[in-house]
Amino acid sequence: MKTATWVPMVCTVMLAASCDSTSVASNPGDLGTDTRQTLDVALPTADVVDASAEPADVAPGDADPADTQPADIEPDDAPAPDTSDASIDDSDTTDLETTPIDVEGDLEGPDVPPPPPPHVIVSEVECAAPEWVELLNKEPSLVDVSGWRLSDEPDGGYVLPEGTFIAKGGRLLVRRQSADKDGFTFGLSCGKDTVWLLSADGQTADQLTLPPANTGASVARLPDPAGATSELPPAVPAERTPGEPNLPLGALSEALFDPLTVTEIDLELTPAALAKLNVDPKLWIPATVTLKVAGETVGPLLIGARLKGGWGSFQTLDGKAAWKLRFDWADEDDRLLGLQKLTLNNMIQDASVVHEALAYRLFRALGIAAPRVGYAWLRINGEPYGLYSNIETLEDTLLARTYTSTDHLYEGAYFNDVTPEAIYFFDVDEGDGAVTADLEALAAAAVADVTAEPPSGEPGDAWWTSMAGLIDGAQMQLNWAAEAWIGHWDGYALNINNFYLHSDHNGRFTMLPWGTDQTFLDRVNFLSARGLLFVRCLESPMCLEGYAKQVGVVSATAASLDLGQDAVAIAATLAPWLAEDTRRPYSVDDHAASLAATLAFLDTRADDALWLSTCAGDGPEADADGDGVDCLTDCAPDDPLVAPGFADVCGDGLDQDCSGYADDAPECPDFTAYERDGRTWLVGRFPRSFADARARCLAEGLDLWVVSSPGEWEWLATQSPSLRSADHWQGLSWIDGTGWATLNGELPTDWAWGDGEPNGNQNEPCAVTWANGRWNDVPCEHVAIPICESPCGGADVDGDGATACGADCDDGDGLVSPFQVDVCSDGVDQDCNGVTDDGAACPLACTPTAVPNLLTCPKAVTWFEARDSCAALGGRLASADTVERHAEIVGVAMATTGGHDGVWLGLRDLDVEGEWVWEGLGPVTFTVWSDGQPDDYDSDEDCGGYFYWGEWNDWSCGAALPSLCDITPPVVPVPL
Repeated sequence: MKTATWVPMVCTVMLAASCDSTSVASNPGDLGTDTRQTLDVALPTADVVDASAEPADVAPGDADPADTQPADIEPDDAPAPDTSDASIDDSDTTDLETTPIDVEGDLEGPDVPPPPPPHVIVSEVECAAPEWVELLNKEPSLVDVSGWRLSDEPDGGYVLPEGTFIAKGGRLLVRRQSADKDGFTFGLSCGKDTVWLLSADGQTADQLTLPPANTGASVARLPDPAGATSELPPAVPAERTPGEPNLPLGALSEALFDPLTVTEIDLELTPAALAKLNVDPKLWIPATVTLKVAGETVGPLLIGARLKGGWGSFQTLDGKAAWKLRFDWADEDDRLLGLQKLTLNNMIQDASVVHEALAYRLFRALGIAAPRVGYAWLRINGEPYGLYSNIETLEDTLLARTYTSTDHLYEGAYFNDVTPEAIYFFDVDEGDGAVTADLEALAAAAVADVTAEPPSGEPGDAWWTSMAGLIDGAQMQLNWAAEAWIGHWDGYALNINNFYLHSDHNGRFTMLPWGTDQTFLDRVNFLSARGLLFVRCLESPMCLEGYAKQVGVVSATAASLDLGQDAVAIAATLAPWLAEDTRRPYSVDDHAASLAATLAFLDTRADDALWLSTCAGDGPEADADGDGVDCLTDCAPDDPLVAPGFADVCGDGLDQDCSGYADDAPECPDFTAYERDGRTWLVGRFPRSFADARARCLAEGLDLWVVSSPGEWEWLATQSPSLRSADHWQGLSWIDGTGWATLNGELPTDWAWGDGEPNGNQNEPCAVTWANGRWNDVPCEHVAIPICESPCGGADVDGDGATACGADCDDGDGLVSPFQVDVCSDGVDQDCNGVTDDGAACPLACTPTAVPNLLTCPKAVTWFEARDSCAALGGRLASADTVERHAEIVGVAMATTGGHDGVWLGLRDLDVEGEWVWEGLGPVTFTVWSDGQPDDYDSDEDCGGYFYWGEWNDWSCGAALPSLCDITPPVVPVPL
């Protein structure tokens, strides 16, 4: 006969104790070898022993020499030896019982139900890989759970091995089987499965139905069931706390994001790592971090770190650099207080230092997934860098507090809207980046034309209704309302920036805010819109009414929070820290003024919104001025002479028809004339649809302009600044069976389509010129500014083969046309490209700028030609080697692009791929690369410069671009 004998557990404790439970038979020779099973256990004591220690021979009731159990355990606390006379087959070593059994024969008498199993429950479950189940012993003594079964159905499942005990109040962690560990083999799905715990005799000890939970959360009974004396609490999404008491989501990191405390962060980086950041600020480099959170020290920890920031907020290590910290950099399973990352914002654009904390608190109170905000004092290698806002990163732990599932989290790129051609610029922050069908479906629906049907008959309502399966419309309305309420001019609704899109497992999207440091200052119009989804919402009476009601919800919620009191309390907490921050770019007086402006904004912003939320009602206030138009669509709800559909009066500077532009009736003059060599262009003042734009040109006896050469566009762009800031109609259209042609059926003389364009053809049969001079195909309902010119009648007065209404800039001179080669140094533009003396044989025609010793060279040449020309002029290709120099020359660079993608600088990595240097200076130590650059596309981009919007890009050195030259001033001898 065999009996199982109690032996101690040998444990290693980190977050939870890890224990080897060893079952040793009283007759080892009968068993052959020990049966050993590793489980993870958290004991109720703080005792820890070395996992390599040999287990001592301990009898029940003795003190435990390995100190793995409390001393003097009573005999009934441990399993008793089997003293029955029953005979057990020696070949069966699988299911050993530790309680006496009588197998000598059938017993007479009634059936006696077995006693209920010990009170052991399922406390916490992790559904994401690697799955685990935590059991909790609620008995007042040690419980033997050998032979108990864990399953996702009432039968079968995983059998806990012999010698498995749970101490009084202890927790046992059972993991899914892995390559090197035994465990359960069934999968767990939150929202679908039930976990069953069955005692060795088959009774149900506990069962837990798993609620839906997002990646980043476990499901656990809350409050922690260790103290429950009656009914067990239900399971809800919770913090992952294996082997520890259960905690609600966010509890682990709560102190880190308390805005009334300051966390101290010490970041240690090697000189080599700092040097890499100077060259590539967004490169993740190794670092060591130690935090002091609410008086407790955490670390040092090995992490990844990089700089962060965009236009206006980025600073180098010489300034007040902003940071991202990754705790999962060395090991993807590593976390700090449940977090993968931290975002440290430098607050250089927020002198109040409270805007982000207030904004995100309001969003969270509205039920929108938004970060928590704390504050941190940062030291780098012991040097104080100052006070930072500590922004919770949008990651799985944050999303789990709002969503029960996440398919994707997309980060919107600046000015890339939810359209088919722009979504490829979105970053995939959560989910599979190779499968983005959900975003593609959203973008297709966002631009779709939807036929209006009863009952409303409104095309806008038809579109809004069609979006119901793809978006949470009420959530998006609420998000846009909150953006407008806080004056978030740099968010999605007003600027197509600083936003995220979240999709769940049903492919349904919501929108999340970001970048709220420049809020609570501008009283933006609640009906101003630039983001496509919001624009189309305002075109739907149904959506507009819902949005207006959400504005009222935001006002009421903001009042209930008393954000002004929060602002004062936070500022008082931060005042001594702010006073010591020598890297902040504003004074203490500037801070006080910004805080006062924020408080004034909060005091009256609800008043600004009152009219809109009132308009959403059904009372007489809906048309207070009696002009027959409800105030939701009336741009002047208190003026009976102004409403949509009214006639605009020319010359009075008023917008009577609510179009957004004054004096734009068809009969009003709305053009500015520009002349050159007897030709006239009329540039419109207002954007119109293609049909309206052409009608305005035809009314002037002209037609829409067709760009006939780059020089023509470049010249006109120097005369009319609007060409550099808005779309302008081209006199082109898509003709089925023919393709693209001018409005009189001819092929244009110059093709200047933007990269990847045209891409819509019959679906986008009209064309515009972008602000960089490139063409793009668009729907004809798109609005753009008209440019009118005389229709070309084929005249060629000077007989040089080019017409005056085409590309000939001087039809009275047969030596001037696009077919000519520029003559050097005569000051004449023979090739009609808008630049004189720029023939292939001519040195670059470079002119001084307002920046000392900087020349602008508009002729497009290769990087090598630009380098040689600058050298011939006594200088070198320009550099932007410091943040100060960048700020000084970026405006000149943008003005020099002249319709090209960019302008050359002395940037190159020709010697060693990826090691960028300044021509004639040395290694690059400061960068403003555009997102995703440099990418060395096609392994052929080794030269760099400014994009036309002011950030760097790498191009093939053989590309033709304008350039900038730094000219070394002459050395003036000093008299002896």
